[in-house]
Amino acid sequence: MKLLERMKGIIFANAKLKEVGAKMKRIDMTGLIEKYSEKYRKAGKKEKSRILDEFIELTEYNRSYASLKLRRGYSKKNKRSKFTKRRGRKKKYDFEVLRKLVEIWEILDFPCGKRFKAIIEEAIENLIKNGHLSLREEVKQKLLEISSSTMDRLLRSERKKMELKGRSHTKPGTLLKKHISDMHHLPVLIHPNP
Repeated sequence: MKLLERMKGIIFANAKLKEVGAKMKRIDMTGLIEKYSEKYRKAGKKEKSRILDEFIELTEYNRSYASLKLRRGYSKKNKRSKFTKRRGRKKKYDFEVLRKLVEIWEILDFPCGKRFKAIIEEAIENLIKNGHLSLREEVKQKLLEISSSTMDRLLRSERKKMELKGRSHTKPGTLLKKHISDMHHLPVLIHPNP
């Protein structure tokens, strides 16, 4: 019963929104979105469709936008909702693997990914045997599994640090052009074909 009264209140508030302004609309929508999004996330497929239809009727949102709002819940700008998750895969190669990869890469004099992949197994064995490197078994296994393109991707930031800074930004000037234009009166030498 309370839910029905609340809905009637929200519908009434929606009718008055145009008079009150955008601030009131935002306050009402936050409560509405929070309430519906919790029900929406817990519901099954048929129930979700019914909840979505009801939500669209109240808010007059586009269906895809309404479903997005209900999936995410209400979140303020620059604040991640408690229901949103970071997308993408988990990182397979952690900081320790990256650190050892960089260390071996520097010892081998910064080879490209393809060459690095070809010699990394032998290099690890030699470095461990001579006492220049100590690795845990799981880190060693991950280093041997890394593909050449992943090596290049992981080492990109290290390569960037090594780039020469201060490339020349010389623009063509008029000083040299002045001297060349004076030389147009000289005879042109034609070299015979060999």
